[in-house]
Amino acid sequence: MKTLISLGKLQSRGVFVMYGNCDSCSTLTQEGRPPTSFWFNIRLHASRSSLLVFSNSCWRRPGSTKLKRMAAGAAAAVRNVFVYGSLLAPEVMQAVIHRVPPSAPAIVSDFHRYGVRGQLYPAVTPKVGDKVTGRVVFGLTQQELALLDDYEDTDYTREVVQPTLLDKVPDQVDILLDVPLQAYLYVWTRTDDINLYGDWNYEDWRKNHLAEYLSRYFG
Repeated sequence: MKTLISLGKLQSRGVFVMYGNCDSCSTLTQEGRPPTSFWFNIRLHASRSSLLVFSNSCWRRPGSTKLKRMAAGAAAAVRNVFVYGSLLAPEVMQAVIHRVPPSAPAIVSDFHRYGVRGQLYPAVTPKVGDKVTGRVVFGLTQQELALLDDYEDTDYTREVVQPTLLDKVPDQVDILLDVPLQAYLYVWTRTDDINLYGDWNYEDWRKNHLAEYLSRYFG
């Protein structure tokens, strides 16, 4: 797994930091956070006005083959999900992946959120000019993404979109602010489904159907 991080305190000094697994060394812990030695390396090299690549005790200047491989891998490793329906409820997220990750409100353009007749959950399909409000959930693991895939089942496909954040990113989230934010979106597979109708509202659903939903799907 590769992770990019932009640090505001260093950014003012023209320093951007990239960390992640490389061929010969590793800085990421199981939780996806660098160990103390990594922060020591940042302080040690913070006076250098250049793009640095830190991986444990090693670092590389821009243009190196290793840097390019790491950057390409990091861009491809999407670990965020835009949620817009039942997963907006912390109770549901906890039941599905066994924790509630940090998130921020956002919108995704050119999609519409429908109700589904006979169901307690919504669906989104492409619709030019429309938008869906929800939240971007940050920093999911591969195992958690697999749990979400099982939860959404075959009615949805996972697509990569570029949400627009409506508020600041939580302090515990490390993202590279100069790169467009990417997240997975679970899209209804049957765009011409006659069971899709109207608009779906989370607050109404939470007030009127959350308890029934939790009882039906999580016992």
